[in-house]
Amino acid sequence: MEEYLMFEEKRGLKVAIYVKGFSEREKRLFPDKEQMRICKEFIQSQTKGVLVKKYYNNYTKGGHLPMFNQMIKDGKENRFDMIITHEVERFGKDAVEAYQESMKLLNYGIGVRFIENDIFTKESLGVLKLEIMAQMLEKKKNLQSKRVRDGLRRKKEKDAKLVYTK
Repeated sequence: MEEYLMFEEKRGLKVAIYVKGFSEREKRLFPDKEQMRICKEFIQSQTKGVLVKKYYNNYTKGGHLPMFNQMIKDGKENRFDMIITHEVERFGKDAVEAYQESMKLLNYGIGVRFIENDIFTKESLGVLKLEIMAQMLEKKKNLQSKRVRDGLRRKKEKDAKLVYTK
């Protein structure tokens, strides 16, 4: 970490913030502007960087994230050196996408800092933590999907038995 901070001082790190809005119910507990405030404070207290762009997506059920996609495109064009975001779950659609997109950005030389999870993708431990989170989420999704399929199959079998016994 210290090596990277020295790098920041020499170069004048360009930092972007990404915030993804919460659902109406979640906003009551944790307003979107609170995510933005936390990210700005992190930049001021933990980096020697300058905020160059803020990206914000409203909450959508369908997962359409136009500003997220714009941020990835801008990253590819090296418009910033680092992205600060509140937590892994707010970066993309889920932790799997967060991992995939973070690795893509890392290939462009851009680090992603997930404040709440204490993950920074320019550190090998950060990448490992993010990968583990993504794998755990994928396993959980697969297990939930299997349970739903099994439940639907059992219901179908039960309904079929009821039809034949009449």
